[in-house]
Amino acid sequence: AAPVDCAMSQMATPRGDGVTGQGGDAVQFSPDELERLNLRMLSSIEITRQKKFFMPRERQVSLLCIRFIYTRLLQQRTEKDNGREDAVSAESARRAFERLFHVVEDPNAFNLDVDKNKDGFISWGEFFHLYRTKEITIRVSFFERIYLTFDDPDSSYLAQIVSLVVLFTIMTSSLSFIIGTLPECQFQEPALSKPKPVPVFGVIEEVCLILFVIEYVARLLTVWAVRDDLIDEQRLLDFVTGFQPAQRASPFWRLVRFLVTPSNVVDLAAILPGLLSTVIENGEGFVVLRLIRLTRIFRAFKIPALSEPVIVISRTMTQSTKALYFLVFNLLLG
Repeated sequence: AAPVDCAMSQMATPRGDGVTGQGGDAVQFSPDELERLNLRMLSSIEITRQKKFFMPRERQVSLLCIRFIYTRLLQQRTEKDNGREDAVSAESARRAFERLFHVVEDPNAFNLDVDKNKDGFISWGEFFHLYRTKEITIRVSFFERIYLTFDDPDSSYLAQIVSLVVLFTIMTSSLSFIIGTLPECQFQEPALSKPKPVPVFGVIEEVCLILFVIEYVARLLTVWAVRDDLIDEQRLLDFVTGFQPAQRASPFWRLVRFLVTPSNVVDLAAILPGLLSTVIENGEGFVVLRLIRLTRIFRAFKIPALSEPVIVISRTMTQSTKALYFLVFNLLLG
């Protein structure tokens, strides 16, 4: 999300109808600015970032991610920080920003004065001011932009188009495979031979296979350059607020992790029968491989519009496991 457009000369915290700086200086906010900031910070709604047709070379660390970092730091407070329930220690805030600047590979040294009033604590207003002052951005490489265009529909309008094309290809290929098994859509040549789908279904399958191979190979050849600790905000949050050494996965390990990821295994299983059909013909065992083609329909759940409801349902079931066990137990008792 883009940063909130507001003037802030001192670190501020809203109080009542006004805003007062930590040092006692008044800071002026317009009502629209306060409403927009409160909406973004006090709710789970994040204003959709403005997309471009091509993915830009820089991505700004979202304000919501910064808020998550601050909330995690609040949860990590030790006994010596009990003097301020609404603030984190200056030491932990500095460590978090230093790790953040390190992971985004900021060429400028961290030279911000974290604790302006020298009280040893950092309020959310001060933390937000540091974020506004530094304009923290992630520089995305050429290969990362290619990968995200094929993997993240929310990265650009071109990525959305690619995602819709892939979804349409999945539907077309699956329907073509199913309809091609109907007797009305098959022919026998010569007579009394094994029925085969009409040639048009073979053409559709070849076109869909070419599109699937292009999409899979494009991600396969660029995944080595993807810094998933930057692309995935959850991993970025864990690293910035953690204490583990600043180590990044090697390109080879990124490739291995890509190959064994369940969703990518499904992708490979979807195109493997078509690739093998160019080498193996009339094999009895190949009938089983043809059925694997239907697994490509699961790729549709990678589309955000379809994946988010599935994730919500999955998390709800996971968090309700104990209650479901208790309900089943009562049902068994009659």
